Amino acid sequence: MTFLSAVNPIFIVLPIVLAQYIYATFALVCLARARLSALSYALWNVFIVLIFFIGSTAFLIYNAQRKKKQSDTAKAVSEKPVGGGETKAPETETDTDSEKDNAPTGGKWDV
Repeated sequence: MTFLSAVNPIFIVLPIVLAQYIYATFALVCLARARLSALSYALWNVFIVLIFFIGSTAFLIYNAQRKKKQSDTAKAVSEKPVGGGETKAPETETDTDSEKDNAPTGGKWDV
């Protein structure tokens, strides 16, 4: 107990406030990159700034869950076949030697 009474309180509070400042800055940068409505953005901003540590932690957890949910949804949509069945790629004609011979030459990228 004598050690804590001998220490100036500023040396205890200052590192905590500095850590909160860095943590809140990181959370606000993540908030700026998130695509949220204006109301959500404003509410999260106030929540992060005013509530030490809990606001930043809550937003970072929310943001991680939101990104995970969006990626799962996008993955499910991309794996779903379009039209309900197998699609066959259309057959395309390949270049013949005569078409290659008629191609313009002397272009910038000709080797």
